[in-house]
Amino acid sequence: MKPRPFIAWCSFVGGSLAAVYLFWAFHRTTGAVLIADGNLWPRPLPYPDQWLGWWEQKLDAAHPAPPGFMKLDGEWERLQMYLVCMTAIAVLLSLFGFIWLLMLKRVHPTPEPLPVPPRDMYER
Repeated sequence: MKPRPFIAWCSFVGGSLAAVYLFWAFHRTTGAVLIADGNLWPRPLPYPDQWLGWWEQKLDAAHPAPPGFMKLDGEWERLQMYLVCMTAIAVLLSLFGFIWLLMLKRVHPTPEPLPVPPRDMYER
């Protein structure tokens, strides 16, 4: 396989898989899942819950509450914003790969040769 189609396929497939997984990770950070799962959250792999919880704790430590205030929600909204942005980038990467594949598959028709006039036409 030539390098260009391979890179286009990797971009399309990798971007699609990343977009699906990141969207699922975003879904796992919504209030409906956090409340509905209750004691089941965080679930083990393949669920993204463990690294999402670790990332939320890192963001919480990086953005402490101002003096005299108390955080109630943590950093779930910031984490969701990051996930949405990364999902959008993955979708754009996948779209780029898909368009590139379409451009590579596009066949340029060769023009038909002009008909050669009969030889006796010149002899008159």
